[in-house]
Amino acid sequence: MRWLWYALIGVCLVVILLIWPSYSSGKFDHGYDGWAQLAILTAGVFGYLLKWGWRYKRRIKFWELYSLTFLGHCAAFVAVFSQGRWHVLLLAVVGSLEVMALATLIAWAMGEKF
Repeated sequence: MRWLWYALIGVCLVVILLIWPSYSSGKFDHGYDGWAQLAILTAGVFGYLLKWGWRYKRRIKFWELYSLTFLGHCAAFVAVFSQGRWHVLLLAVVGSLEVMALATLIAWAMGEKF
């Protein structure tokens, strides 16, 4: 039942994020949209990675790798988002792929068998 609520909340957020810009395009200054997208992408990706990797919290190697991937993510996406903003669906796909890649990297570095 809990996962049903998570899925419902996620669908509602996506619908809001897709509908809201069409009704508010002339009312707000969109100069900082790219930076807001960067903050949301970073919070989503690294929040999930922290939740997923919490079992490694006592290992310094996890925190080193987590910090390095965070810095690499920020360096890469600051350059990307300084050029403009992305469509929400593309942002979701990139975030999902990044989570999978970084989780695989962390699991491999922690010695997980595949």
